[in-house]
Amino acid sequence: MWKGSIVPKVNNLRNLIRQQQEAHKAKTGQFLHQHVIAVHIGIDPATLSQYINDKLTTLNWEVWQKLANYFGVSGDEIFNVQPDETSE
Repeated sequence: MWKGSIVPKVNNLRNLIRQQQEAHKAKTGQFLHQHVIAVHIGIDPATLSQYINDKLTTLNWEVWQKLANYFGVSGDEIFNVQPDETSE
């Protein structure tokens, strides 16, 4: 997998969060804050912010799985790359 080079990726996380917030607001009438979403996912809010803003150079497999599970999508729908299970 892309050894020795940077893996091109598209970050769809911001859109997934926005969709979650819109669905929550339509259902409850209340805004769902990003830090609350992070807690529901089971990750630190700062970590979620770093992933949204592409501040991390690598993707943590465990966090990626939590994101995919929370949003009900495959991992490649979040970042548009295929994870290498042997990577950390």
